[in-house]
Amino acid sequence: MLGTLLEECKQRGIISVGDCQSTADLIFVLIDGAYYYLSLVKDAEEYEQKMEESKQHALRLINMRPSA
Repeated sequence: MLGTLLEECKQRGIISVGDCQSTADLIFVLIDGAYYYLSLVKDAEEYEQKMEESKQHALRLINMRPSA
């Protein structure tokens, strides 16, 4: 479903990706890995910082600015 959504956004010019399905797979890998890693973080401030970093990496995968 994410690959389909990415394809729709690509067609509308909202994002810029090559292969939408591969990008969707990478986003899921990033999310799963981030949640596993963050389950080990006890400090709330560090947790928020790492979550934001993961979000920014995901946005870079689809070439979308955070303010878009």
